[in-house]
Amino acid sequence: MGIYKFKEEDAIRFAQEHGKFKRRGSEIVLQKCPYCQAADKDTFSISLITGQYECKRGSCGAHGNMITLSRDFDF
Repeated sequence: MGIYKFKEEDAIRFAQEHGKFKRRGSEIVLQKCPYCQAADKDTFSISLITGQYECKRGSCGAHGNMITLSRDFDF
């Protein structure tokens, strides 16, 4: 197995499987954070350039990359 190289399609496919989302510039913004499931709108984003993600809610603060998302959500 080789080293993972991030592809924009991976982030889009993850977002499609986890509810409503929109593309905003160079990132995908999910309506709900897949970790904390907060009802706050548009707090979770994934960079389409690097694959890094972040929940902007102070009580959650989940962050990482597509490898972490893959591991945590069996994606």
